[in-house]
Amino acid sequence: MEIKKGNEQIHREKKYQFMKEQVRLDRKKQAWATCRRLGMLAMTAAIFGGIAGAAFLAVKFRFDRTPAKAVKTATATPSSTAVPAPSPVRDPVAGGKRMNLSEYSRLSEELAAVGETMEYSLVGVRGKQGDFKQWQGYVPGSQLSFGLIFEESQRHYYILTLGSAVAGQTSVQMRLMDNSVVEGRILGKDDVLNLAVVSVRKEKISDDLLSKIEVSSLAGETQVVNGSKVIAVGCPSGVMGSVMTGSISHDEIAVPVLDNELRVFSTDIHYCDQGNGVMLDEDGRVIGVITGEFPEYAGRGGLSFIDVASVRQTVGFLRKGKKPPYMGILCKTLQESVAEAHGLVQGVYVTDVYAKSPAYQGGMRVADVIVQVDGTDIRSMEEICRILAGRKKKETLVCKVVRLSGKKKVRKIIKIVLG
Repeated sequence: MEIKKGNEQIHREKKYQFMKEQVRLDRKKQAWATCRRLGMLAMTAAIFGGIAGAAFLAVKFRFDRTPAKAVKTATATPSSTAVPAPSPVRDPVAGGKRMNLSEYSRLSEELAAVGETMEYSLVGVRGKQGDFKQWQGYVPGSQLSFGLIFEESQRHYYILTLGSAVAGQTSVQMRLMDNSVVEGRILGKDDVLNLAVVSVRKEKISDDLLSKIEVSSLAGETQVVNGSKVIAVGCPSGVMGSVMTGSISHDEIAVPVLDNELRVFSTDIHYCDQGNGVMLDEDGRVIGVITGEFPEYAGRGGLSFIDVASVRQTVGFLRKGKKPPYMGILCKTLQESVAEAHGLVQGVYVTDVYAKSPAYQGGMRVADVIVQVDGTDIRSMEEICRILAGRKKKETLVCKVVRLSGKKKVRKIIKIVLG
């Protein structure tokens, strides 16, 4: 009996011992798990703390450098700081680094200096009844205009000016660069383009001034695009001798006029009702004539000018005291993509035919597409103008046109006796 009680006591002690050991093992596992969690939290805190510290140091470093840079700029003397030269790439369309304010200011000064070199190519033109006492200042545009010496012969200078400046006159008076006044003879005037050509005899000009006068050719080609820098000279601000600079804002304006299609450019130079003159490129070449005749196409926000190539042939006829041969049509050059979109052929699309004009009498009608003139294939109105320049009044021009008849395209030959 005593032995049985002893065995039960031993068994009970072993049972409790096992339970104690199990509880001790579970407590160890919980302790290790708690330690691992604390370790992970500590590592995470260290990582985020390091990132935050690095960011704070970077920001602090930037702010610490800024005051020093500002102080350096403020204390720099003009003699120790060279003015930056203009960017070698002036045309923003061509790419390159953006100009800062100093570079832009320097470029504007350079452009204005180029315009001032035109002093001995420009004269002031006024109708014979004008008052010369007002010439030094602002006067109504209808009485004041630029004059550009564009050609010379052995005895004469030939001057391009506005048609409105010589309207109703047989001769005009001009103020030359030395403020002397001479009388000029009107050779021809074009009312559509508002241009005129005047001649002045060299014998009326002093020998000293003759040695300084420069002739500005109209033979160049216009190669400016949107963003190109240009210089307005003559009377662009309404004051004779003013020079204004700016950039091309629109280079794809096509203006249909009688027997021609003008290429017109608009600029960001401030528009003035009395403004007139010529436009130069950065190298001082004449690239156009300032115009206010086509606001429905070019707007009134900035000065516009006609491409010199669009007026060169007309000026040539006026210089000879003649007018270009007359067809009597308004046209628009049809690009290949536009022609395909409308089911037409590429050529020159006739938008209007003047009543009783040579073209109308020859049988040309609105919506005809001119594809050939005197055996030469035509792709633009400029090509027709070149052909007209070599013709005379009463000569016959043979045009091949494509005309829509229902859904068919009919080719017709039209003979026009030029007026």
